[in-house]
Amino acid sequence: MEELVIDIDHKGCSFNELSKEFPELKMWHWCSRRVDVFEIHGRDLKAGMDRICEMAKSVGGNCNTALDKDGGRVILSEDSLCPCNRLLLQRPVKSLTSIIEEFYCMPLEPIAYFNGLERRRLISFDEQRLQELVARLEEIGEVKIVKKKKIGNRNVRDFFTISLGDLFAELSVKQYAALSDALRSGYFQVPRKISVGEISRRKSVPRTTFEEHLHKAQGKVMRALEPYLILYSKLVDYSEDDKDVDR
Repeated sequence: MEELVIDIDHKGCSFNELSKEFPELKMWHWCSRRVDVFEIHGRDLKAGMDRICEMAKSVGGNCNTALDKDGGRVILSEDSLCPCNRLLLQRPVKSLTSIIEEFYCMPLEPIAYFNGLERRRLISFDEQRLQELVARLEEIGEVKIVKKKKIGNRNVRDFFTISLGDLFAELSVKQYAALSDALRSGYFQVPRKISVGEISRRKSVPRTTFEEHLHKAQGKVMRALEPYLILYSKLVDYSEDDKDVDR
């Protein structure tokens, strides 16, 4: 197996063109075929987020945004097909994900956009197919190979990507915000750096309200993680459990 990371000028892709319009923005994009999630950092942040929402709404999608000192998040959704795919269908351009899969390679998320380029990461199981894929991508736009590395016989499960739609689709905006604020503030560190009361005071939210949103978010995420925990448990040796060392 090989891991490949490339930068490509994906001409005709709405988000790649947005990156050219706002070259100082860095955008990370996850897609679960019905939900698109963007994390965005850099100058012109609000303008870039507004443009993403405009594009989504132009194809009938819904848009929710969150903006704070650490950057912005944009969550797009549509009932039958995610906005990013609907935007591609409007243009004579093909999804890079579908092309990667045509050559029996496995695309890994997130997709990154910066300086007018789209960065893709993938796993290949056949050297010949990988060479054919790169040649096909060079027909679309200029390709730069950032990283190419043999990964031997490692388990593919090590590279398993979790659908953000599976993880976060059940969270309300307030629950997602509470979980994100708690994580960034050090609530989950050992030892804990901050209390629920301190976070709620910073956010000017009643403690009981913030605590309720946080606990509901934790419960929903852990239930969504259950199938992945079961999958990963096949890789873990529990014979060392008694040591219980925090790292």
